[in-house]
Amino acid sequence: MPELPEVETIVRDLQALLVGRRADWIRVRLNKIVKTGPRRLGRLLTGARVQAVKRRGKFIIIEFNDERYLVIHLKMTGQFLWQENSNKWPKHVHVIIGFDDGGELLYRDIRQFGYFMGFSSSEYITWQKEKPVGPDPFEINEENFARLLKNRRGRIKPLLLNQLVISGLGNIYVDESLFAVGIHPLTPAESIDEEQARRLHKEIIRILNKAIELKGSTIANYRGVSGRGGEFQKRHQVYHQQGEPCPICSNEIKRTVVGSRGTYFCPNCQKL
Repeated sequence: MPELPEVETIVRDLQALLVGRRADWIRVRLNKIVKTGPRRLGRLLTGARVQAVKRRGKFIIIEFNDERYLVIHLKMTGQFLWQENSNKWPKHVHVIIGFDDGGELLYRDIRQFGYFMGFSSSEYITWQKEKPVGPDPFEINEENFARLLKNRRGRIKPLLLNQLVISGLGNIYVDESLFAVGIHPLTPAESIDEEQARRLHKEIIRILNKAIELKGSTIANYRGVSGRGGEFQKRHQVYHQQGEPCPICSNEIKRTVVGSRGTYFCPNCQKL
């Protein structure tokens, strides 16, 4: 599933492509992708002009004029592609938005878990209340992050994956961040002292910034709107590195399961 750096990369790509363009038509080829209904989505967005593209956790928010909103979650294999006017679309393209200059935004999703929702202003406000997310890593400071951990029960990795606690983080960047600070993924969050928590926050921000700079991590399906994959996977220290030597101590990187998620760590550098 695309995590914060991948979603942020797509948001920046879409912001550069779409702002100022008018949606002239919408074609939905798989109805279940649009949770609020394909016909309603067409009525809501046809003729509307894009004003901004933003990220809320792992959600992509496209804001149109007259306070109309398109909310997308990519889930596991959702992708956006851009092409000039064409009647031919790649396999697994389920939604196409045609713009006034002939460009087309294609939504492709092999496993069909991603979804679209179209909202009016009042509906969007209601959705935000009904679908809360935790603070963005970039919006919380070290002190508040340390307090957040201290006031929570449970293991650190599942806690960081909980989108109600902190939004945007997923398997890749949690494993990489915990390794950077030497924290075992099963460590109880409340046992992490303030200094460690502050270091963890710094490493999360450093790793996320570098991953955004390198356009995210392409492990399987993720691509930016341009069709390019990310490059940060070449910098992974532990994620998907089981059996490889630890870059710090040369001991073997191990894989385990934490909270039903595959987890990679160095048992020597990250002692429980």
